[in-house]
Amino acid sequence: MSPRSLARATAERLAYPAIVAASAGVVLAALAAGLPVIVAMGAANAVAIAAVCVLERWLPYRDAWRRDHGDVGTDLRHLIFSSLGAQAIAQPLLLLAALGGIRLSRALGTGLWPVDLPLGLQLALALLLAELGYYWLHRLYHQTGLWRLHGVHHSAARLYWLNSSRNHPGDYLLAILVVLGPLALLGAGERITALVTVVSFAIMLLQHSNIAMKLGGWNAVFVGGETHRWHHSRESAEQHRNYGSVLMIWDVVFGTFYLPRDREPPVDVGLTEVADFPRGYLGQIWAPFQSVWWRRP
Repeated sequence: MSPRSLARATAERLAYPAIVAASAGVVLAALAAGLPVIVAMGAANAVAIAAVCVLERWLPYRDAWRRDHGDVGTDLRHLIFSSLGAQAIAQPLLLLAALGGIRLSRALGTGLWPVDLPLGLQLALALLLAELGYYWLHRLYHQTGLWRLHGVHHSAARLYWLNSSRNHPGDYLLAILVVLGPLALLGAGERITALVTVVSFAIMLLQHSNIAMKLGGWNAVFVGGETHRWHHSRESAEQHRNYGSVLMIWDVVFGTFYLPRDREPPVDVGLTEVADFPRGYLGQIWAPFQSVWWRRP
């Protein structure tokens, strides 16, 4: 194997864990240095974005997905307005949940979150709990009228890092509350919440990225491109699988894990219902309230 081929094969195996670990390391170091949590998370997310953008250029999975589909401006608006808007609404609601958890802990005479566990175990527990809620929310998105909100995310015609942020604000808000609400109620604390947030953000980038990565047996534990690309298929039997956002464990437990070995995921991704779904940001925000675009569920 040539040095170039060896470097590529190594990057395919190590890119995912390296970026996730770097995000976690940056946020912990920033918090230890006394930086505000919003600054610490911003720094960690910036590191993840930069690394993913570099790898999309050097290690692309699909050449067809490297071409601008006229989607960059729309996805940037989703990142800036949909994501930040949902977070602004979620913050006071999460604060109320945290205050409720404090009152409940005082009434019980003990804290609800196992703060004495090692940090790694606390993170694992937090991710398992957060992902259980998100798994069932995601299934509801696909099986009920909530699909109108979530369908905006599936309207992307290619997979690259930025369309991980293509979410209707209502979709994003529900996800934040389901993922972080229980942690706030249980009193998980700022450090665990920050870790869950940046790890989730990094993995969301990676699973949507146009990077040739291989997780091997870890595909049954963590969400990566190899599993998530099937979730964006236009075929219903493939699209209604792999609901996890960070972990694949609950898909394995509940029988929705999907990773065929006899073929590659489709290049043609997007909505099954329509071919001319609105491409602009405002059109996509309004689309869930217009019946013309939806034929299911």
